[in-house]
Amino acid sequence: SVPRPALGSYMPVFTSGVSFASVIADSLTIPLIHLSHQENHLYASLLDVKQDIKEFIGVHISGGTSEILKVAVSNKLEIQIIGKTLDLSFGKLIDRIGVHMGLMFPCGKELDKLAQDSNNTYMLKLSIKNNDFNISGTENKLKEFYEKDLDKSKIARTLFEYISKILIKQLENINRQYEIPTIIISGGVSANSIIRKNLKTHFGDKVIFSSIKYATDHAIGNAYYGNLVMTY
Repeated sequence: SVPRPALGSYMPVFTSGVSFASVIADSLTIPLIHLSHQENHLYASLLDVKQDIKEFIGVHISGGTSEILKVAVSNKLEIQIIGKTLDLSFGKLIDRIGVHMGLMFPCGKELDKLAQDSNNTYMLKLSIKNNDFNISGTENKLKEFYEKDLDKSKIARTLFEYISKILIKQLENINRQYEIPTIIISGGVSANSIIRKNLKTHFGDKVIFSSIKYATDHAIGNAYYGNLVMTY
């Protein structure tokens, strides 16, 4: 019903969904359980974890938020933000670049396909401040590169290699601070094939991605949590 489980977290797009769910709950005389966008994706990612995990580093990368989280698993997830974007989310960056190049919104799938056609990338500087990062300047640089060369595949490849580099750098730093053995990647952006390949190559079995069908599915996490807390 909100982007993240925190006071003041709000995004207008979620209000229509809450209204619709309220009508269904009232009509069927069943409880209405509120769960944030972020919690939905985290619970969906746990469906693919084949081991008992009490604590993990959660990477939630979507259009709404792009954050690195310290997550404790109990009756409800206990979430602490330990790294984050200071401006755009990765999902917004992807869609803004895609729309600028004339792609249909949302642009993630088409950009992923385009990126497979190039092994070349433009040089981009990472902007990292402790455990946080800035990416709004990258939007402007990629648009400049595109206007110069009109090479959609090279832009797409650069974009996903750039996101991979930020995540690898940040997770290396955070791993040294917290030494938590498991990293779970969730959210719509985590469905990207290049990001998956790069992080798995770098971190090996330490990193777990939710399956692609769950990475982009916002209902399955809600259903999973509802099954955990409901009594029959």
